[in-house]
Amino acid sequence: MEPAAMRYDDYMANMDALLWSVERDPMLRSDAVAVLVFEGPIAPEDFRAAVSRCVARVPRLRQVARTTAMSTAPPRFVDDPRFDLDHHTPVLAVGGEAGLEDVLRIGEQVRAQVLDHARPLWVLQLVTGLASGGCAIVLKIHHSVTDAVGGLQMIIEPLLSPEPGVPIGDRVEPSEPRRLGVAELVGGAALHELRTAAGGAGRLGRLGAAVAARPRSTVPAAARMTASLARTMRPVGDPLSPLMTGRSLSKKYLTHALPTDGLRLAAKAAGGKLNDAFVAGVIGGLARYHDKNGQPVDALRMLMPVNLRQAGDAAVAGNAFSAATFVVPADIASSAERVIRMRELSARAQAEPGLRAFASIAGVASRVPPSVLTPLYRKMVGGVDVITSNVPGPPVPLYLGSARLAGFYAFGPIGSAAVNVTLMTYAGTAYLAISVDRAAVTDPDLLLACMAESFDELLALGRADTKVVP
Repeated sequence: MEPAAMRYDDYMANMDALLWSVERDPMLRSDAVAVLVFEGPIAPEDFRAAVSRCVARVPRLRQVARTTAMSTAPPRFVDDPRFDLDHHTPVLAVGGEAGLEDVLRIGEQVRAQVLDHARPLWVLQLVTGLASGGCAIVLKIHHSVTDAVGGLQMIIEPLLSPEPGVPIGDRVEPSEPRRLGVAELVGGAALHELRTAAGGAGRLGRLGAAVAARPRSTVPAAARMTASLARTMRPVGDPLSPLMTGRSLSKKYLTHALPTDGLRLAAKAAGGKLNDAFVAGVIGGLARYHDKNGQPVDALRMLMPVNLRQAGDAAVAGNAFSAATFVVPADIASSAERVIRMRELSARAQAEPGLRAFASIAGVASRVPPSVLTPLYRKMVGGVDVITSNVPGPPVPLYLGSARLAGFYAFGPIGSAAVNVTLMTYAGTAYLAISVDRAAVTDPDLLLACMAESFDELLALGRADTKVVP
């Protein structure tokens, strides 16, 4: 597809820099992995030619992050003078017997490999020779480069096409890299910090003027914002699950798929929206898992990324999200009631004014020495049981050459949580990508069965003739 015109800043945005800084703790690494399964083969030379054209269109994909010890400015993206496309596009032939499960194991291995900070922070691996006659692409990208929404526009749109059989063309070389010397890096960092300070001073000045002009309305609003920030940033303590308590660096990938329209109908029948039904299905599955292990749970702590993009931000590279963390009940037996409760809790959490202000706080935090920042951030997120994320994907089938994209699983960063479930809707199917910490979830097959049961029960709501709740 022809990508939308993306905007690329020279420096990492506040949230990007925060994610970059805290990953000195390996439990907080923020790499995201996507597994794309295709019907039909893709020749390695065509694959690399397609990626080369994507790289030529998207400058961020051939840039590295650079810092200077003489400034607290966030990392700056600069052209990589030694960019090597073949390094970022490995090809693995699996011999004609592999299926989705084997591709997921490959994805786990790709996730476990630490991205080289001396190179652009991504890899696209082609897996050929699946038993189906098709192939797969495993994408890994650092979360400081982009979030899921930005990644769709940065990589998926320019790489794939809604039309089958579009000629891929020959491999192209990226433009000549722009080389920055030490003086330009240091001077640019100093100028960036001056502009940041001037912007902060301007905002403080406007706030002071507003308080002076309208004290009765402005002071209470500031108090509400302060209270919201306190709720948003407070340490969350220990996980609430009595069962999923272990944590490790070993993760396992699970998948489940269901019809998008079925999930929407279920949400509508219960009086909610698609995301409400999705979250209700996840919590229902986790509750079942606890019950079948003989350790019922009343509530779980959930982290939900909130997309902060507005109409004019649709083509902004990098991250544009904040994180809402809140407690959700896990002891609601009725799927319909669970949907309604998730709707209420999600709406309340997403309405927190502190979520948007957190981006400014992240800018300050990212300048704190990592030895101080990392343990503080770990306390903020260390008590999360589950992360849920809903990513609206392309509504129509996509192709690379003649090979149709038949499955799209986006595995979000799990961090120090026990489970991450990311929903990607693509071409009429809702793909659930479930990442689990192997120390927290000791029976992943049982968890997957519990998730399937929970979503089957949800889908049954949509098949009813009447609305479940008034």
